[in-house]
Amino acid sequence: MIAPMILISLVENAFKHGAANDIGHPEIHISIMSDDQYFMFEILNTIRSNIANSKLEKIGLANISKQLGFLYGNDHILTVEKLHDQFRVKLEINL
Repeated sequence: MIAPMILISLVENAFKHGAANDIGHPEIHISIMSDDQYFMFEILNTIRSNIANSKLEKIGLANISKQLGFLYGNDHILTVEKLHDQFRVKLEINL
């Protein structure tokens, strides 16, 4: 079982801190893969160059990370990274 509010929070974050701040050509890409033992959710959004240097760990992402720890313990990996002009969050859960 995947906690649905976790995924909604990640999507909301991409819109709020990514696309909403990019008045050029904002893009958001979402990938989901799952089988009986594994779940992967990845969201990638464009960022403006002056936003790109902000901290990776926002309060929202820190709270999501804590919630994931409570829900899944060591059975999950949350990866947050800033690429050149994109921000990527990847959640992997061992079911």
